[in-house]
Amino acid sequence: MTCLEIGQDPVRPDFLISHILGPDIVIETVGYEDVVYRKRKEATHSQMVRYGQVLKHEPNTQGTLLFKSQLHRAQFILAIRGGGSHQD
Repeated sequence: MTCLEIGQDPVRPDFLISHILGPDIVIETVGYEDVVYRKRKEATHSQMVRYGQVLKHEPNTQGTLLFKSQLHRAQFILAIRGGGSHQD
């Protein structure tokens, strides 16, 4: 499990995609509607941007579509940087 050191408390992203040519992509699943949980996640995400682009996956139809769009864009950018090809 990857642990990012941010401030005094380490945080553990759900997924971390690393690439030699670019910043990391941090993927976080936001699975609850609870206000306190959401505020805590927002605070964590705002700190995680120091490590790379933060993509939030919210398991509902609209959130999933937005997440897929953001992930495809990030993959495309990494492919361009690396000179590789992008495939779905």
